[in-house]
Amino acid sequence: MKYASQSGHIKKRFQKNSNILIVPIGPLNPSNSPNMNTLINYISNFYQTEVKVVSPIEILTVTDNYITIKSDQIDNYQIDCRRNSYFKQIQLNTMGIFKILKKLIRTHPCFCMIGLTMYDLYSGEESNNFLFGEADCKSYVGIFSFSRYSDYFYNRIPDQFMDPSLVLSIEEMTKLLWRACSVSVHEIGHMFGLEHCVYFQCVLNGSNSLQESDSQPHYLCPVCLHKLYHLIGFEPVKRYKELGEFYLNNAFMIEYDWVNNTLKKIES
Repeated sequence: MKYASQSGHIKKRFQKNSNILIVPIGPLNPSNSPNMNTLINYISNFYQTEVKVVSPIEILTVTDNYITIKSDQIDNYQIDCRRNSYFKQIQLNTMGIFKILKKLIRTHPCFCMIGLTMYDLYSGEESNNFLFGEADCKSYVGIFSFSRYSDYFYNRIPDQFMDPSLVLSIEEMTKLLWRACSVSVHEIGHMFGLEHCVYFQCVLNGSNSLQESDSQPHYLCPVCLHKLYHLIGFEPVKRYKELGEFYLNNAFMIEYDWVNNTLKKIES
């Protein structure tokens, strides 16, 4: 298998330290952001490894051109940003975020380090683009945004969807968490050398819109699942049972039914 021959260095890195580290970037208000503990639980079940949160990156000031941030190791560092021309929301440049994460990962032993934020993202100097997430696989760092998974992002009221006084309904929080789970495991999958899937319906399918992202399943297709198994060597039944319990507890009923049907096929 081509993937097996090309992923030896990834497997060695995972065997040396399998922890996945999460770095919050900016405010993640409990009233309108995905629940951190729930999200960590899902990533841990999906990749069958320990997931930890490290000290957040605090945003000190925000202008239409840059933000100033600090963390436990970095103080008053500026990252380029801009306002999206259509929705008028702040977007952070992923190039600046990667520079910070590459510094942090040197002193935080782990398999990979992922930043997460409620700010929108863009890459490079392009004028009309956005990203749900992006990974720098060579450095084992990545960033993903939940901004466009909140329906309030699209009302064109600058930054209202990040206001701590905004309280989402149970249905809105469930939808936001469902979407956050999907983008999280998608971007982390790239750290394991999994490219955008072109074989079947799969959580690793590429997407260029919210509609495309919502149409994707939460599971890995047989090809991508086999690749992940080659690297991690997890117990498939245990993994499916843990995912099934998570789906049931969080009212992801389509995913829960899919896991149950899969387990029935395995155990029959």
